Amino acid sequence: MDSQEKWEQWAASLHGEELNSFDFQETDEDKKMIHSLKKLHQAREQVAQVQRLQPAVHAWDKLKNRIDRKNRNFKVWFNYAAVAVISILATGLGAYFMGGQFSGDQYASVSCPKGQITNVTLFDGTNIWLNSGSTLKYRKAFNEKDREVYLDGEALFEVAKNQEKLFVVHTTDADIKVHGTVFDVKAYREMPNVETVLIEGSVEFVSGEKSVFMNPGEKLKLDPASEKVTVSTVNTTDYTAWKGGKIYFNDETLANLAIQLERWYEVKFRFGSENVKNFRFSGVINKDKSLDYTLNIIQSINKVEFKKDKEEVLIQEIK
Repeated sequence: MDSQEKWEQWAASLHGEELNSFDFQETDEDKKMIHSLKKLHQAREQVAQVQRLQPAVHAWDKLKNRIDRKNRNFKVWFNYAAVAVISILATGLGAYFMGGQFSGDQYASVSCPKGQITNVTLFDGTNIWLNSGSTLKYRKAFNEKDREVYLDGEALFEVAKNQEKLFVVHTTDADIKVHGTVFDVKAYREMPNVETVLIEGSVEFVSGEKSVFMNPGEKLKLDPASEKVTVSTVNTTDYTAWKGGKIYFNDETLANLAIQLERWYEVKFRFGSENVKNFRFSGVINKDKSLDYTLNIIQSINKVEFKKDKEEVLIQEIK
């Protein structure tokens, strides 16, 4: 079993059985890692005291300084620990509600840090993947009378079927209503459009007076400024691959592409001119590749160059 597989299994164990029931300690290196993972698991009650209802990413920031960074596999550990602790916060293993009692009108939220992809299972069995820089919010009384969530960012939903309770995704400019289905929603506040791609089942997309029922294999795009809605047929795998660390772009502007790169690589981009923002890019970005590798690919397709200055990258047109 390689290091990544071990970490996936160890992190997954936090969702169910106690760590002591797993016989993972095969080497001295494993013993050190298990010790750190147990500290993380035991610290969840302390995380609960950080701040009521603060996003999970903030709780993780408070906790990460407690982790032993001396181990040579810390980079691998750090990535999986971030996912593990956010999963703890999201699935209600004592820490998620950040202490205290909640009324039915109070909310909990799960935030996915930049550079990470987070998996969340809600109390009705709905499975959700959150993309980098996304936040999901819902009432503590979720699934008692209704199933409503609020999304800022991108998420892939696998909604548990319930014919009596609609599942509703609220975004700033639109709502998506379903009973049980699989679909992707992209609705970052800083993005100009809201997009929904339906993989299975059916959904109703509602924005103001507009209501559109979608079929599997369709992509709906809403331009809130003009209230224009367009529906097209797409290859749905291109819109679900991001949960595995890949994003496919088809004639995307560099402005929108830069926003995604900022989320994944935790850098800031600055454009040398407004004209560069409108340059187009088609291709695939692999999160496992370095930022330099990705920028070299973009440079080979567009007449642009990237200049790094500390944590900022300047994008300039090549004359």
